[in-house]
Amino acid sequence: MDTNSYSDSPERVSDLWYSDGNLVVKAGSRLFKVHRGVLAAQSPVFADMLSFPPSQDQEIHDGSPLVEMPDDPESVEYFLRAVAQPDFFLPPPAPAQYHVIAGILRIAHKYDCSAFQTRALQHFSIRCPTTLVDYTHRNYISKPIFEGYSSLESDAYSLDFLSLLQEVDALWCLPIHYRSLTTWMSGGLNTLVKGVDFNSQHYEATVDQQIAVIAGKELLTRKISTLMGAFASAPPECTQRGCQKPHKRVLEAFIKMPSKRVLNPWRSCLFDFDNQTVYAFCQACRDKVKQDYENLQQKAWDELPQMFNLPPWDELNQMKKDALGYALNTSLVGLHDTVHRFIGRNLLKRGICHTVHISLTFYHPIEKAIQKFDWSMSHEPQSQSSERISDLWFEDGNLVIRAGSRLFKVYRGIIAAQSPVFTDMFSSPPSHDQEILDGCPLVEMPDDPESIEYFLRAVLQPGFFLPPPAPTQYHIVAGVLRIAHKYESTTFRIRALQHLSARIPCSIEGQMHRNEISKPLFSQYSGQASTAYGLDSLSLLTEVDARWCLPLRYLNICSDSAQHIMNGINYQSQRFDVHPDHKLAMMVGRERIVHDHIPKHMETLAKAAPACSGGACRDARIQMLTEFISLPLWVLCEPWYNDWFDFDTLELCEQCHAKAMQDYDEIKVELWNSLPDIFGLPSWEELKNLKQEALGYGLYLPVSNVQRS
Repeated sequence: MDTNSYSDSPERVSDLWYSDGNLVVKAGSRLFKVHRGVLAAQSPVFADMLSFPPSQDQEIHDGSPLVEMPDDPESVEYFLRAVAQPDFFLPPPAPAQYHVIAGILRIAHKYDCSAFQTRALQHFSIRCPTTLVDYTHRNYISKPIFEGYSSLESDAYSLDFLSLLQEVDALWCLPIHYRSLTTWMSGGLNTLVKGVDFNSQHYEATVDQQIAVIAGKELLTRKISTLMGAFASAPPECTQRGCQKPHKRVLEAFIKMPSKRVLNPWRSCLFDFDNQTVYAFCQACRDKVKQDYENLQQKAWDELPQMFNLPPWDELNQMKKDALGYALNTSLVGLHDTVHRFIGRNLLKRGICHTVHISLTFYHPIEKAIQKFDWSMSHEPQSQSSERISDLWFEDGNLVIRAGSRLFKVYRGIIAAQSPVFTDMFSSPPSHDQEILDGCPLVEMPDDPESIEYFLRAVLQPGFFLPPPAPTQYHIVAGVLRIAHKYESTTFRIRALQHLSARIPCSIEGQMHRNEISKPLFSQYSGQASTAYGLDSLSLLTEVDARWCLPLRYLNICSDSAQHIMNGINYQSQRFDVHPDHKLAMMVGRERIVHDHIPKHMETLAKAAPACSGGACRDARIQMLTEFISLPLWVLCEPWYNDWFDFDTLELCEQCHAKAMQDYDEIKVELWNSLPDIFGLPSWEELKNLKQEALGYGLYLPVSNVQRS
C-alpha cells in the first residue's frame, strides 16, 4: 500500500528528500528520502536492518519502503545530514554546537556507527581535555560547545551532557564537565538539584551526579585553599623586608575572591604577580610565587578526577585512547597559534617592488563541461578489463559511472547535490538509446579514473577526505581538486585548497609552523615521485588559479634541481613537465636568490658587532663562511625552516652572538617578503586577497550553526 498522507501530518525535509532515493525514513513527524546503500555503509546495524527485502505488508511511501525510527527526530535529521552533506559535521577544529554533536552521537552510538561516534567524541574531547596543557589551550582550538545559548538552554544542555557522557561511556570528559558545573549553572545548586524544563522536556542530574558535583566542589575549594598556604612565606633569597606585605596581599585577595574564580585556577592566573604597584615583590619572591602558582595548578589538576569520585587521569586517558585511537590526528597542543596564523593573522609587511612579471595563463572550466559527457549509446561491448570498484559499487545505486576501466555504481541524487554542473547533467531523463549496465544508465567520464575514484570516495565516504589537520596525500588532493574544480563542486574544491594552503602557506609564520598544522604533502614521497608530484603541483595551481601557493612552490622546486625544471621527468608511464612561463619564473628566481640575495645576507652575518670584545670572533666568522660554502641550495633557500648554522656552538662573543641571531631573523623576513617579487608574482598582500576570495574566512570550512526547530 502506497500512502502519502498521515494523521500526524509528517513533513518532508526538503534537502534530505532525494527524488532518486529508495528508502523513506520517518522519525516523529519528519520524513527523509535517502539511499539504502549509503545508510547501510555507515553501520553494521543499519546493514543488517536493511539487508532483508521488504515484506508484503511493508508500508510504501512515494514508491519506496518506509522505515520508522523511534529516535528523536532532530537527532535523526542531524545524523542524516552528517552522512549526506559532506560539510555539515566536520571534525574539530571545525565548529559545532552541542545539540548537533549530541544528536549525532546518540544515533551513532545506538546504531554502532563508529565513524560519526568517533567524530562526535572528538568534539567533546577537545572541549573536555585530559591534560592541563590541553585545557589551557582549548579555546584556541575550537569554540565552546555551549556558546550562543541562553542561560536556560545552557543549563539544560549542561545537565543533558552528564547523561550523554554516561550513556556513551565517555568518562574522560566528566572531570572537566563536573568542574564546570560547580560554577556554570545560572541557578547554582538549586538548578543542579531540581533540574530545568526546556522545550517541553525536563533535564536533571542523577543523585550520584549531584553528590559528585557538590562533594567535588568542596574538595577542590579545600585543596586550592591548602595550596595557597605556600604563598605566605618568602624564600631564603628574599632581598627586602617589605616583601611580607605583598605576600599578605596575595592571601587577602584570595580570601575575597569569588568562588567562580577560585574553582578554576587553570583558566588564567588568579593574581597579577607582575603588577609592581599591587605586589611589590623582590625578584626572588616574585619567582617563588609564580612557581608556587604553577605547583598549585598542577597539583589541583592531578587530583581533579578523584575529587569527583572518578578514576585517575591515567585510566581516563587510556579509556580515551581506546575510544578514539588516532582520531585526534595529532596532539592539538601547540596548534592554537598556528590555527590563528592561518585564519587571518597578518604580521608581515607588503613586498617592496615588482620589476619582473611573468605572464601566466590560468584555466577555468568551460561551458560546465557538459558536452564532454557521452550520454549516447555505445554499441561496443563493455571492455573485458573494466573493473567494478567494490566499495563504490552500491547494489541499490541508480547510476553507473565509467572512467577509463573503472566502474562505479552510485546515486544520481547524491552526485547531483555536490555540483550545479552535475545537477544540470542529470536533470534530463536518459534517452532511449542510453547504454544500460546492471539495470542503470551508464555515464562515461573523460577524466583521469584515479581522480574520479578519489572524488567519489570523498562524496560517498565521509571519513575519506576531511579538512586539515586530517592527513592526506598529494595525489588524492590533486585528484579531488581537479574534478571538483572542473565540475564546480565548491565544497570539495575549498577542502582541497585548504590542504594545499596548509602545506604551502603564504606567511612566514605559517611556513615555520606548517608541520604543526598538518602532515607533509610532498615529503612523504621519495625520488621520482616527489619530483613528479612537485612539478604536477605547478600545473594544478595554474588550473585552479591558486596563485597564492606559487611563491613557495617555485622556491621548493627551483632549490632542488635545475635539470628537472628544464627537462621534466617521466614517472609511472606519464610525463611530468611544466609550462615554459613557470620554467622562466623559476630559473630567473633561482638566479636572483643565488647571486643577489644569499651573498648579501651572508655578508651581513659575517660582520662583527660594533662592540665586539675580541679576536676569537674572527675565527668563528671564518668558520661560518666555511660552513656556508658547503650548504646545499635547498637549505640556503629556506632559512626559516632549516637553520644555516648552530649559532650556540659558534664561539662568538655575547655581542656578536646577539647580532648574528638578530641578523638571521631579519634575513628570514626579508627573503620571505621578497619571494613574490623574486619570481615575478603579485605581492603577498594581493596573493592573500586571492586566497581570501577562494577560501572565504580562512583555513577551515565553517559548519553552519544549526538552530533547533
